[in-house]
Amino acid sequence: MPTYSISYDITENSKTSYDSIEDVITSNCSGYCKYATTTWIVVFNGTADQLSKWIRDTGFSSGDRLLVIEVVNNKQGWLTEKQWDTINSFF
Repeated sequence: MPTYSISYDITENSKTSYDSIEDVITSNCSGYCKYATTTWIVVFNGTADQLSKWIRDTGFSSGDRLLVIEVVNNKQGWLTEKQWDTINSFF
C-alpha cells in the first residue's frame, strides 16, 4: 500500500482548522505517524492527488500550503523510537 508524507501550513484566516485536517488523515489512512506539528507519514490506499483533495476539501484558502509526496523505503532522521517503529511498520 502506498506511503505518503503530508506537510501543511494554514493561515490565521483559513477556512479550515488543524483539527479538521487531522480528522481527515486519521479517518482515511490505515496507518499514520505525526512526527512534527504539521507533518505526517501515512499509509493510504489511493493516490497523492486523492489524499491532497480530501485535505484541501476541509476548507483550504489561497494562503494555505499543502504538500503530499509518495515515500519510498529510503529514510533517515532523528525521531523517537516509537515514531521509528510506527514508520518502519509501513514498509
